[in-house]
Amino acid sequence: TSDAQLKALGIGLNNLDFGRPTYGDLQDSAYRAAVIRLKQQQDLFQEHDDGVAFIGRSLFRATVDLPVSVPIGHYTSSVYLFRDGALFSKKESTLEVNKVGFEQMIYSLAFSYPFLYGLLAVAIAIVAGLIGWLAFRRE
Repeated sequence: TSDAQLKALGIGLNNLDFGRPTYGDLQDSAYRAAVIRLKQQQDLFQEHDDGVAFIGRSLFRATVDLPVSVPIGHYTSSVYLFRDGALFSKKESTLEVNKVGFEQMIYSLAFSYPFLYGLLAVAIAIVAGLIGWLAFRRE
């Protein structure tokens, strides 16, 4: 499709809408470029031209790599289908990112019982120090 249509729909890194500016002008090109560059370095902003593979006539697969540092929360995925340069269809779905397993247990402990989490962290540090001292002491 045309660059004007991509800009109108906010598709692509160069067409991101940072919303209503709070401090300064977020639409300033140098600032926008810096924010996009930093987010790309953190793998939070990714753009791949070959990210969608068509498996059948109307069935496709898209793979998105989520970095470890992605914030937990609800995300909206928008899929656009263009035919002959015109927007043919749009579908939105939600994606929820959560912590699971041991990481979820530690996260819950840290935010639900911070004092207990702090005591546990200090105890683990002391035990690790004692093990290191015993293992590497000189006789």
